[in-house]
Amino acid sequence: MSAAKISLAALSLTILTAASAFGSKLQNFVCLKCHQRMTKAVRPNSPHCRAGGSHHWHSLGKVGPRIHICIKCDMLVKSVSRPNTPYCKAGGSHNWFFLGLVGRDIYVCRKCNLKLRTSARPNAPYCKAGGSHDWFRY
Repeated sequence: MSAAKISLAALSLTILTAASAFGSKLQNFVCLKCHQRMTKAVRPNSPHCRAGGSHHWHSLGKVGPRIHICIKCDMLVKSVSRPNTPYCKAGGSHNWFFLGLVGRDIYVCRKCNLKLRTSARPNAPYCKAGGSHDWFRY
């Protein structure tokens, strides 16, 4: 398994387990310059963006039980509703697709190695490795 696939799977699992308190005031933020992600209750105040100057934080919305993926840049977001769409690093606006609800079962795509904790088998379309995801229960 390549290092890129391992790190994507580790990042995916980290993102999906980062905030467990649904109904809280936590929000998903992304820097519009360097695309760094952060989950906080208030807009982050962190200088030193790796793209130069200070970060330009944008809220994708409140943290919640719905797992969405941008089919253009592969960003995963747990939110209460469809995330806000501007400024995808792949160009234009994000194109969000609902994968499923957060749960205890671990599913992995055999093709792209994406790993999710969901309450049921995730939706399958738009695998970055081509075609639809091929999910198996881990």
